[in-house]
Parts: sequence; structure tokens; C-alpha cells
Amino acid sequence: MLHTWGPSTIRFTLAEHSQIRGLGATAWFGWYDDDDTIEALTDQWLEAPAEAARGTIADTIHARAFDQVPSIARGLFHILTAYHANLTGVIEATGPYMWNINRA
Repeated sequence: MLHTWGPSTIRFTLAEHSQIRGLGATAWFGWYDDDDTIEALTDQWLEAPAEAARGTIADTIHARAFDQVPSIARGLFHILTAYHANLTGVIEATGPYMWNINRA
């Protein structure tokens, strides 16, 4: 078991969702290996010519992920950040971005 967290942006698309990719030794340490099944499906999803085909492939990937159970999401949290009132240009995102900030 590996307890970790990451921003929701790394789970935004099937290609970016590292927790279901099944990359084995080329992924995080100790990560499961899916015998390239999900990787082949992910390639098909990326190359699919139409939205309907991508939807069908996505359903197949999700079914495989439910069969393999590569990860279990155990919760959701928000990291709150406070900024002084005299700052402008603060970028609200998944982490602190220290550019574009000016004093008002």
C-alpha cells in the first residue's frame, strides 16, 4: 500500500491518469503492471477518430481498472492559501505560482 496524494489535474484524462495506467517498473516504485492492456487501450483512445469511439474505449479502460483495482481514492481535500490583501495577479491553481504577482 502506498499512501499519496496529487492534484486532480493529473487525473483529468485517461492519458494523464497515472494511477490506472499499469506501467509497472516504468511508473512509480512498486506500481502494478497491467501487461500493457490499459496502455494499448490508452493508445487507441488517443488515436480514436471520433468521440463515440473514445467513449467506448474509455468504458473498456474503466472496466479494466475496476477489474484490476490499481488504486482506491480515499478522500478529497483542499489546500487553502492566504495572500495579503495588497497583492494582485495571484493565480488560483493546484499550487502556489509566484509569478504575475504585484503589489496593489
